[in-house]
Parts: sequence; C-alpha cells; structure tokens
Amino acid sequence: MVGLLSLLQQQQQQQQQQQSEQQTQVPADKESGIRFSFAVNISGFVPRNAKHGSIFKEMGEGKRPKIDLPSLHVYGAKDILVDSKRTLALANSFHKPEIVQHGGGHFVPSLWPTERIARFVALQRERIFKERREKEGVESGGG
Repeated sequence: MVGLLSLLQQQQQQQQQQQSEQQTQVPADKESGIRFSFAVNISGFVPRNAKHGSIFKEMGEGKRPKIDLPSLHVYGAKDILVDSKRTLALANSFHKPEIVQHGGGHFVPSLWPTERIARFVALQRERIFKERREKEGVESGGG
C-alpha cells in the first residue's frame, strides 16, 4: 500500500509541476490530499495487478522515473508470505532505497530491526524540520 501511495503522490506532483510550467492553475478540488515526506515499507511488494504492477516494473527497468522519496524497505529472510524478490522489486522502484533484512519471517516483529527503523525515521524528521526552517527563513526574508 505504501508503494502505491508513494507512486500516486509522485504522479500528482508531476502533474502539478506540468500545470505550473504551463501556467495553468490546479482547481482547489483537484489538489492532492497526499503529502508525506518518506516511506517505510515492511514486507512491502509490487502490486500484482497489471495496471499498477507494470508501472513499478517499468520504474525498475529504468523506463519510468523512480519514486523520488526517501524510503526504508524491511523484509524477513524467512518470510514465506512475501518473497524477498517482490520486496526488492518494490525497493528498486524508489530512488536510493535503504534496504534492511532481518532474520525472521513475516510475523516476527521482535526480530525487526527497530533501531534501524527508528534511526531512519529520526533522520527523516531532522531533514523535514531543516527544510521547513529554510523555507520559513526564505519566506520571511531571513537568512
């Protein structure tokens, strides 16, 4: 699900950029409500349906731009529900994904690399706050 939301957000940002370049205004009712700054995928995978799965496949093959969103992908070495190839295919759809394997299966949160997940989230938090401070400084005329 996180992969699909990330893809949707990127597609909407690209549409908004194209409209901005064409100097057309996005109607308020058409603006995206999706706004997030990073993704954490635990046992995530590329969708199986043809419509969405083909988009992710094309990103992995370099035929489409990858999702430009910091991402962490966690999977279990002994996961029998989600094959690691499917998780890695999703990770390959993102620009510079961080990938972590743990020794458990699909339902073993006690083996999840919680320290790595927490560190990733903390780094994203710092990045987001820094970007906000810089944006606020520019908007207020500060430096």
